[in-house]
Amino acid sequence: MEVKVTLRVDDELYKFFMENDVDLDRVMQLFMNQMNYYFRETMSIYSLMRQIPVGEVLRRMASEYDEDERKSKEKLREYHEKNRLKGVLNSEAP
Repeated sequence: MEVKVTLRVDDELYKFFMENDVDLDRVMQLFMNQMNYYFRETMSIYSLMRQIPVGEVLRRMASEYDEDERKSKEKLREYHEKNRLKGVLNSEAP
């Protein structure tokens, strides 16, 4: 479908486009392509989520959050342990 539109742009943006010979039709087409992509992705995700009960979605989200939090704490613990060992080794060096 082809649509005719009027665009309002910031003066500085317009000046930038003109000074750099930007093809506005192409830029707008790229924006529309991205919008179409995001729309289709969103609709696809929504369609999949509709098939799963809300409670199950929330349980999965909570489970993933808990797992991510556990991994973060483990990495932080490993980081502190590594730095503690470096400090011990450095203090023992002659």
